[in-house]
Amino acid sequence: MLHRVHPTERFDRRTPPSTKPLQAGAEAYRLSILRHYEILDTPPEAPFERIATLAANLFNVPIVIIGFLDSDRLWFKSHRGLPATEVQRIGGSGLVTPQAMIGDRVEPGFFASASLCTQDGYDMGTLCVIDRRPHRAEEHLVRNLQSLADIVMDQLELRLSIRRDHASPTDPDVRARFAGLTPRQREILERVVAGHPSNNIAADLGISRRTVESHRASIMQKTGATSIPALARLALLGAGLGVHELLSLASSGSTILG
Repeated sequence: MLHRVHPTERFDRRTPPSTKPLQAGAEAYRLSILRHYEILDTPPEAPFERIATLAANLFNVPIVIIGFLDSDRLWFKSHRGLPATEVQRIGGSGLVTPQAMIGDRVEPGFFASASLCTQDGYDMGTLCVIDRRPHRAEEHLVRNLQSLADIVMDQLELRLSIRRDHASPTDPDVRARFAGLTPRQREILERVVAGHPSNNIAADLGISRRTVESHRASIMQKTGATSIPALARLALLGAGLGVHELLSLASSGSTILG
């Protein structure tokens, strides 16, 4: 039996773009936002692949798609378990079926999706987990899927903020923001910049998740960062890197603080 879950429907969020076409004017504006992110037809990047791997492990499924809805296709930034890199939209509408995603003539046994949504409510795409065999997912896992989708959007905003920032990477004010960090906080900051989730950081450093989150809050307060993407951008600038190097590190997940 198929168990299809859309967090956007069950938890008072918007319908995923793969199932709900927009009015022509709104769709044109949505596409302009998508183009602004400069994500379409880019090569694989470590942060997105890690998100796909985490989603696969959480749901114990072989197929995960991070897809962005273009004018005539759903393009896959990550396509774990599938050789295809995109699927065409049906009849020019917003509809992209689960079976179309995996190339099957019949519906998969399990399908869950979460919307990749901007802060002002425009759907850029979808994060899907798919299995050909039937099984069920607990509600907390479905909520976690939406959290992972939000992290995908955080990565897009980080890329965009780096491109927008024309400040000097050697600005002493930027470096001064990190001068008061403790060695432990620097260790945590490196892993935050690399896109590691709190659980992984805690396991890596042998401390509790609560401790990680407490240090992270202190780091943000000391540096004046208002979000994780902003914190990552400041850390990269403080390391004395230019825009091209920042984008490279943001894509690879490399650590940069000594």
